[in-house]
Amino acid sequence: MESLSALDLLAWDPEYITEHPAYAAGNALGWLYRGNKQASTNQPLSGRLYLAKSGWLLLSVPNALVRGVFDALTAPGAELPTAGAMNLEDSKADLLNAHISVMTADEVASIGADKINERGHMFGYALGALKEITANGDTLSKIWTLQVSASSLSALRKSYGLSPTPKDEPFHITVAVRRKNVLRHNSVSKGNDDENTMPVQASSRGELKAASQSSSTGKNASVASELSRSGQNDLLHGGKADNVPDREFSSKALNEGQKDERKHTDNDQIAKEIAKDHLSQDPRYYKKEKLVEKLARPQIIEDLLTAKNHSDNKRYGHKSQILKKLMEQAPQDWQIDDSAPKFKGITHTPTKFKFHTDPSIIPTGVKAAFNVPGMEGSVYGQQLAQSLLQRPLKYDYNRPVFENVQNHLQTVKQRGDFILQAQQNQQRYRASLDPQYRYQLAMQAFRGNMPGPSWQDQMISQYGDGVMGQISNWAGRPQ
Repeated sequence: MESLSALDLLAWDPEYITEHPAYAAGNALGWLYRGNKQASTNQPLSGRLYLAKSGWLLLSVPNALVRGVFDALTAPGAELPTAGAMNLEDSKADLLNAHISVMTADEVASIGADKINERGHMFGYALGALKEITANGDTLSKIWTLQVSASSLSALRKSYGLSPTPKDEPFHITVAVRRKNVLRHNSVSKGNDDENTMPVQASSRGELKAASQSSSTGKNASVASELSRSGQNDLLHGGKADNVPDREFSSKALNEGQKDERKHTDNDQIAKEIAKDHLSQDPRYYKKEKLVEKLARPQIIEDLLTAKNHSDNKRYGHKSQILKKLMEQAPQDWQIDDSAPKFKGITHTPTKFKFHTDPSIIPTGVKAAFNVPGMEGSVYGQQLAQSLLQRPLKYDYNRPVFENVQNHLQTVKQRGDFILQAQQNQQRYRASLDPQYRYQLAMQAFRGNMPGPSWQDQMISQYGDGVMGQISNWAGRPQ
């Protein structure tokens, strides 16, 4: 997990790195940039070509990749390149649309959008260095871009009689921007969309909520008055989810959020509106909140450390009492890793504490972790298990069975490659900055227990693509 930035709470979510390998790759690149380094190897990516509403021809890029790079940056005043930060019209201010610009709107118009028949096709690219650029526009002072190598995109442009790159600039992905004057001592604010006005000290949504349940007299009178002016259909006017119907949100997340907000208000409608506002900003808002609550419980950490101390000193009865109590209180926080018949290996998933214990004290609510047999602890094995449980095989009936299975395995291989590369990049970067960590690695190498990929991961990483290619040849599939 050290390859993620602590700026994003999901960096501490054990599921997030496996669900979003693009985030891990981007975050590793950002950390390398901070150390004035560059990835020694790079895995090719691909995106889909599409025509944007602005008229530009763009190649899609995972938003998670941009968020990963951004979370590793520490430049004051920098923000994600959302539509609001980029001053784009006809788009929601908080919209993030990561992409590579392939053709300008003028170039598309001169060719004719209907004549560009490659739209919808996939094109490959590789990530390069992270660059800080001084902007020449009216709204931005700095732009941070991830340089991109894309020979297929250059060939596409040349086929339409254009220069190899748009405006003779390298292909790139914008990962952060800084607005003009945002660092000066004046009224300009990152959080204020109108730079010509001072940030007003408006009533917060919490104050509005409190006013709705209190008297309209006294110090809350003006707040209650604003609430009454907001209309009956929208009790909390001004939020990001105003006039957004419930069907636009995950019903499970909305119900969970509404239940959580009921801790602060007795009004179901207000609780729902606050939940919708939070989910509009971040669909995983309440998952993050729960994660923070789990990690912020010092008593659990203290109990786990006490149990470990008992185990180290062979006081197994005392250890079992503590573990049994903790598992009964929150069985969903535990999982069985090793199902050996005598003593089972268990893990407290929020903190990653691991123990061996008597199976008789494990309650029925504690579930066994799903692992691919023979690949326990393998990054590729975890990806395959995730794909079997959460990403079912998408079967294309226009293709043979073998090709469907191979495409699925190639996707699993790519996700595993991203995670391993991110972990290696993080280790190199940390070792280059921390002498103590370098010494620790040296001693581990001397003892023969230096951290690294499992032997299964090493074999798959090195030979996996070649093996699948040979099987394809054997099956008669053209390469």
